[in-house]
Amino acid sequence: MNEIPFKKSGILTPMSVTDITRMLASYYDIRKNLVVPNVSWGFMWHEADLVVITKAGYMTEIEIKRSWTDFLADFKKRDYHSDARISRFYYAVPECMLQPCRDYIENWLAEKCLLSPSSYKRPGFIVYRTMDEPAYRRVQVICDPISKEKTPPLSEKDILKIARLGTLRYWSLLNRTSETEKDRKIGELKSLITEIKADYKAATGESWKLEDYY
Repeated sequence: MNEIPFKKSGILTPMSVTDITRMLASYYDIRKNLVVPNVSWGFMWHEADLVVITKAGYMTEIEIKRSWTDFLADFKKRDYHSDARISRFYYAVPECMLQPCRDYIENWLAEKCLLSPSSYKRPGFIVYRTMDEPAYRRVQVICDPISKEKTPPLSEKDILKIARLGTLRYWSLLNRTSETEKDRKIGELKSLITEIKADYKAATGESWKLEDYY
């Protein structure tokens, strides 16, 4: 599939955030690393689209962006991915956004570092591509983050907290899926009852009332 050309408005990928998250989780291998989506107030002051914790306890945050406007909105947040426990921070973007995003970061850092040279880390970039691409090309780390400071690994307490949030996320999603399935079945039954009523009236000329059978 041809990549969508870069533009400053609209979504620049046909994939949903869920699709992209699955691809990233597969890339980082959930059997080797602790990979948890949508980590927020239970652990940090900002919401992380995806966190990856290695066996050694180092945490990577990945921010998924599908549009230029969403990328720019990140820099209006009061807390810009500044949690001291984040060892590495990446933006995951469609290929057409890569260079504009890197240029913007360089200009933004140049301005910020004049005020506080040691406070800002240069993020890394990950490019994601559509499922039509070969598996080895769907997720590609283009450049790693750069930081002057070495971040220590998470404590065992923090790792357990992340694992707990991942468990809560799983059960919340499962319950939501169950509710969706229940609503679907109710909708099917309502449609079936409507059809039965229509058939009954066509055959008898009378309206069918459910209470007549109680």
